[in-house]
Amino acid sequence: MILLGTRLVRPGLHMGPALPSDVSVIASLLALAAGDCLPVGEGEILRRLGEFEVARAPSGTVVGCAAVRGERERAELRCLAVHPGWRGAGVGRLLVERAMQRAFAAGEALFCVSRKPTWFESLGFSRLPASEVPDRPGAVPAGRHALIRRREHARLKKAI
Repeated sequence: MILLGTRLVRPGLHMGPALPSDVSVIASLLALAAGDCLPVGEGEILRRLGEFEVARAPSGTVVGCAAVRGERERAELRCLAVHPGWRGAGVGRLLVERAMQRAFAAGEALFCVSRKPTWFESLGFSRLPASEVPDRPGAVPAGRHALIRRREHARLKKAI
């Protein structure tokens, strides 16, 4: 697992690892985003706490979360959720950028499944051909799209 520590990313908005005291808020955020991600119970969140990063408002309140699972050549972005009052403020984008940093530090790519492929494409993700989707039951439910962001794409973008 790669931890990047806590850092200030916008005035008053902090990104960092989730804490045990964040579990119930993360579960609530995931429930609010039920149409976009699978709800996860508090016990499961606690077991996988090291996979989660959170965005905190100036008050310290968790306003967004994302989990990165896997450490080989392809990690998976899971459980991306932003509080409705903070949507459109760039919190989701920052969480995905942080997830890319974690994934690229450990491997070559970050994979995700989403109902909003164009949003992920704006972050450099590409739609993944069905032949490259991880082979597991329900990997890409109906109405969702598999996407991938490769580390080489990130290097090319920096060079341009």
